Amino acid sequence: MKRLWYWRWRLLGREPEHCLGCGGPLARQAVAWCHASAGQIELSLQGLPFLVCGNGCTDRRQPRPGFAGELERALLDGGHLPMAHPTVPGGALSCYACASRVWRPGPDSGEVHGTLRLPSVPAIDLTVRGPVRTCNGCARLQLIPSDSVRRDLSAALAGALEAAGLRTTFR
Repeated sequence: MKRLWYWRWRLLGREPEHCLGCGGPLARQAVAWCHASAGQIELSLQGLPFLVCGNGCTDRRQPRPGFAGELERALLDGGHLPMAHPTVPGGALSCYACASRVWRPGPDSGEVHGTLRLPSVPAIDLTVRGPVRTCNGCARLQLIPSDSVRRDLSAALAGALEAAGLRTTFR
């Protein structure tokens, strides 16, 4: 009965301002580097923020409620990663930067870099290795958009959060 208030807070989308283990103050920190892979995607995050007890407890939690979902939406739909855009007629791909539809022959797999800027948290640098194309107009590497790439990117993000030790669910 003592911790029933915690469940009410969580259901209303709030987090307590102190550590649930020892009652100590919470401090914001960032993970230097975490890495995960899923399917054809490898994802590396640098500077992922989290809250941790200032007294030394090992419990890590999200910097705010719903942060993991917000991070996933920003990664998949926010335009922070260089990803080609599918065109409606014919299903051809166009460059995200110059709108060219001509692609260079080159490697099928490569690395793209991006930065996630979310409100009230520091920027998170990310590196994604997966299926890419090189634009003939501006020579930029871009991820090829597909349902399998989106699914693998989402699974790799969940794996990276788990690798960082960040709790994203109820206890």
